[in-house]
Amino acid sequence: MKGKDELMPISIFGESVTRATQILLEISKYRGKRLMIDEIDTGIHYSRMKNFLKTVFQVAEKNDVQLFMTTHSLECQQAFAEVFEDPDMVQHQTKARQFTLIEQPDGQVKAIKRDWEQLEFALQTDNDTRGGKQVW
Repeated sequence: MKGKDELMPISIFGESVTRATQILLEISKYRGKRLMIDEIDTGIHYSRMKNFLKTVFQVAEKNDVQLFMTTHSLECQQAFAEVFEDPDMVQHQTKARQFTLIEQPDGQVKAIKRDWEQLEFALQTDNDTRGGKQVW
C-alpha cells in the first residue's frame, strides 16, 4: 500500500491477514491462560505456514499462553516440526506435543501422543500423523 496514508479495513488484505490478526489478538486476550484454535492452518498459504506458526508461538510465549491447535494438514504438521529446528526455537522442543486421534474398528478413539522428536521421526518415515478411522 505504498503511497497510501489512510485507514483501511483489514478485510481488504485477504483471509490470511484477517485470520492471523484474529489469532494474535486472541493470544493477547488470553494472557496467562490457554487458547484452543481449531484448524490453525485455515486461510494460511502453505508457503507461509512456518513463519506464521513461529510468530504465533513467539507471541504465545511472550503472553504466557498455552496453545492447543488442531489441523488435518500434513503441511501444517511439517511446518510445526520445522519451527522448532530454528536456532532461536530449539529450547522449546521439549514443550511441543502432537496428538493423533485414531478411531478403531470398535468405535473407540485412541490418542497417540508424540513429543517433538517422535513427530520428526513420524514425518520423516511417512508415518500417518493425521489420524482418522482405522480399517484393519
